[in-house]
Amino acid sequence: MSRRGGVGLALSGLVVLSLLLVFGSDEILPGRAFRAFWNLGHVAYFALIAWLLLQWDILRRQPRWRQWLWVLLASLLIGGAIELLQIGTQRSADVMDLLRDLGGRLLVLAFYPGLLGPGRLRRWVLRGLVLALLLWELMPFGRALIDTGFAWRQFPILADSSTPFELDRWSGRARLKIIEAEDGQPSLQMTLLPGDYSGASLKDFPGDWRGYEALVIELDLPSQEPLRLTVRVHDRRHESGPRAYAFGDRFNRSFPLQPGRNRLRIPLEEIRKAPAGRNMDMGQVVDVTLFASSLKTPRVVLVRRLLLEK
Repeated sequence: MSRRGGVGLALSGLVVLSLLLVFGSDEILPGRAFRAFWNLGHVAYFALIAWLLLQWDILRRQPRWRQWLWVLLASLLIGGAIELLQIGTQRSADVMDLLRDLGGRLLVLAFYPGLLGPGRLRRWVLRGLVLALLLWELMPFGRALIDTGFAWRQFPILADSSTPFELDRWSGRARLKIIEAEDGQPSLQMTLLPGDYSGASLKDFPGDWRGYEALVIELDLPSQEPLRLTVRVHDRRHESGPRAYAFGDRFNRSFPLQPGRNRLRIPLEEIRKAPAGRNMDMGQVVDVTLFASSLKTPRVVLVRRLLLEK
């Protein structure tokens, strides 16, 4: 391919990636997999920028160290500007994105002909370090894809702590880990923390709940003191628009947990009718949250399973 053709192809790639940056959404891939995939997009985006800078005749005539310096500085300024522009938008600035941008630049600089000079050992050491960095960046995407496959295979079980990487589906203000319960079955140990609210959200599960009748949550309360636990469910629409995350636009219901085994069964019809002024989209459920309020001391809950029941 000619140099001009390569430049045109690289510019086309930048245009495509820019459109994904602006218009991409997690409807293309499940949420966590899409986020991990887009993180890899930073690497590709700045690899293309670095390669295009190296095609500039003024830069090509500079010593190797100056080519390195200008490529690193120019793309650092571009990456920093992109992160600053995201402040105050629905997307958030992330220092890790700058490290991913650096990975893309180093990938080109390490493999571009003539930029490392003589010395085979130096070339292979640097290239090995760059490839190790890229492999580290690939791992979250691989974990997300593997767990997405398990999630679809498990469905209508939403979570039961039996598959690798399932803990990645949970996040929130609580200490979370997978343990083996007294009966030998895996469980999510959720340690709720003192404060106004403490709990965890389950995401990245198949969200089409149509055709099912109830959400079932099986959990254990190891202590002898009862606990009031709130279950919150919302759909994709709840996360955008003028009523985004409004209390009245989702399902919220509290349940008294007794010491020992508890089984909560929530009819999906109640969840569907919960938002004020509309019906929840049961074909696009995206979040199930378990939390407690106004705790004075830490409390432990073992989450056995969440599943849909016909």
